[in-house]
Amino acid sequence: MRLKHVTGSAAHPGGGSAGGEDLPVPARYLIPALAVAAASALWIVPDSMLRERFSATLLFLAAVLASTLFGGLGPGLAALALALAANGYLLLHSVSQPGPGHMVPLAVLAGAGLLLSGAGAQLRSAHRRKQRRETFRQEIFERANAAAWEAEADTLQLTSTIGQPALFPDSGALTGTVHPEDRERVLSICRSVADTGESRSLEYRVLAADGGERWVRSVLSAVRSRRGRVRRLGGLTLDITERRRAEERYRSVFENAVEGIYQSAPDGTLLTANPAFVRMFGYTSPEEIPGVDHLYADPQDRGEFIRRLQERGSVSEFEVRTRRRDGALMWSSLSARAVRGADGKVAYYEGTCRDITERKQTEERLKRSLGTLLALREAGQILGSTLDAGEISMRLLKIMREVFGLTTAIIDVEDRDGQLRIWRASGLDALWPRARFMPEATESREEVMSTGKHRLFRLRRPANPAESLMGLCLPLRIRDQVIGVLEVYGPQDLTVDEMPEILASLANQAASALENARLYGELAEREKRLENLVRKLFVAQEEERRRVAFEIHDGLAQMAAAAHQHLQAFARFHPPDSAEGRELLERSLELVQDTAGEARRVISNLIPTALDDLGLKTAVRLEVESMRADGWSVEYGGTLQDGERLPVAVETALFRVAQEALRNVRKHAHARRVSVVLDRTRRGVRLRVRDWGRGFDPDAAPAGSGPGERLGLSSMQERVNLLGGSFELSTRPKSGTLVTAEIPLTRSGSSVQEEDDTDGS
Repeated sequence: MRLKHVTGSAAHPGGGSAGGEDLPVPARYLIPALAVAAASALWIVPDSMLRERFSATLLFLAAVLASTLFGGLGPGLAALALALAANGYLLLHSVSQPGPGHMVPLAVLAGAGLLLSGAGAQLRSAHRRKQRRETFRQEIFERANAAAWEAEADTLQLTSTIGQPALFPDSGALTGTVHPEDRERVLSICRSVADTGESRSLEYRVLAADGGERWVRSVLSAVRSRRGRVRRLGGLTLDITERRRAEERYRSVFENAVEGIYQSAPDGTLLTANPAFVRMFGYTSPEEIPGVDHLYADPQDRGEFIRRLQERGSVSEFEVRTRRRDGALMWSSLSARAVRGADGKVAYYEGTCRDITERKQTEERLKRSLGTLLALREAGQILGSTLDAGEISMRLLKIMREVFGLTTAIIDVEDRDGQLRIWRASGLDALWPRARFMPEATESREEVMSTGKHRLFRLRRPANPAESLMGLCLPLRIRDQVIGVLEVYGPQDLTVDEMPEILASLANQAASALENARLYGELAEREKRLENLVRKLFVAQEEERRRVAFEIHDGLAQMAAAAHQHLQAFARFHPPDSAEGRELLERSLELVQDTAGEARRVISNLIPTALDDLGLKTAVRLEVESMRADGWSVEYGGTLQDGERLPVAVETALFRVAQEALRNVRKHAHARRVSVVLDRTRRGVRLRVRDWGRGFDPDAAPAGSGPGERLGLSSMQERVNLLGGSFELSTRPKSGTLVTAEIPLTRSGSSVQEEDDTDGS
């Protein structure tokens, strides 16, 4: 390690020349050769001053010592060997006849050389160890950006330094690199240490060689003499620039962070908090906050938060309701971790806090908007699924309460006397007793009925004025007429998030439901009257058929029969003499007989006695056989059994449908193939009449048909519909026609319509 004395004295003997072991091996062993050669040359030079003052032995010993110090023990021994050889050579040439006495200098040289080589090697090794220790300490200080120093206590002049050289001035003054703004403070503390002898620490700025500033931390202590006087100041200086920059960055983040940053003790004491945290809760400084426990709206939330921290070590995004200084509630998102001490116990908690009130309000608005959309959608589905005004209104009121958190929802309509009465209500029991009859509520209903505008009001409970309830009255409007009032009550403000507009939309739907129910009732009443008229028409038609049939039977049929008998008697008693007369008489008899047969057929069509006596299956079969007799190809079948009797109305309706369908086939189908099927189904009885004729456009009257043909199709449909059945006509040009009529029956065998009529009576 390099130790720098400001006075410039060497720190160790030999300086950098003791680094011979770092030289290559040839260079190390070249040193003894050069040293011995130099010693020999000095001795050989005539009249040399060295030769006069020193003997050859001393010169060679100096060469051995130099070789040992600069090259090590090996080069030192090599120098000794060379010195012995050179000294012996010089000795042999300096005397004419050498004797044993001349060997003494060689022995002295050998012994002294060995001693010098060993001593020099030990000295060199000790110096090298010291140099390595100093280098090691120097590297440690430099890597740590630190330095150790001593300075005179009175002048503050540095006497020695070790470590980072950039921390000290070249002038030698301790305060030479101290920032001018910090210099007086550093001088004051140094004098205090010198005067009191007490150690002090301080942080200050120094000016670097590049002109920049660096922060250092110095620990000063007094170095006393044996008599106890403070002679010097010693210190350890550490470069803390990076730490200070990190602290400044952290401080900047801490001070300017948008999120609240805090530390709190396990007992709830607030240890530190940044300005954002303080402002978030409405305080001006951390000292004003009594403790984090007071910030929770519900103390149980604090307990749950601590429990999670202790179990997991950290908690993220813990959403909780907190309370500001003014008592206002807000939503906060907490993230924190537990910091434990060496004993494993929680030392403190540190974390962040974000105000998420706006986000929660947005979520609530979105949730309410979604609920509103779903409510409107459900309301639309309700209106499309039923015409029961009571059911629609109750479901709408329930939707209002669920979506908007209402306490009560009521629909008021005017009675016959013009007084508002509750028509439907949801949550009426949750309302205060007689709350609706408080002046504010009564006046609001009357104003809405008169102006058609919604009215917002507040009710205060008489028993507890601090408890209040918000109310809103909206008009139920049909076109330009107000027919009622929608009353809603709730603890919250009923004017937020377009609530009045949405409630007004639901109120309009409720009003539409009332109007639709009224219109539907009127329509149902009209349809019922029309149905009764049609039923009476068919009854009158059957009675008229029966009357006409009796008149034909008692009139035309009887007269035709009598005329036939008279003609037969005339032919028997007065036979014609000519062939022409006989032919004329026979033709008259046939015409009278055909007239009687046609009368019987008309009577049969007007009064199907087979239907009354034998049932639907047989009556239709007779119609089919009549067509077959006229040359038509008619298929007849089905699962309805012969002799199975059905309600009279059902048999009559289906028989008339079959009659009308077959009559249309005769007149319009232009086809000779017909199929008639009577089936007994699980629901009732089904009749199908099909032809493979030319068909027709059902939206246009068949060619050559008149109003009576249209009336025939309508008559078939009305007969079936009166009995709760279904009638279907499937036809198109050139594809034939299919008539299907199905009438449902109950388990008892009666028609559905007959049971409805019985229940209605």
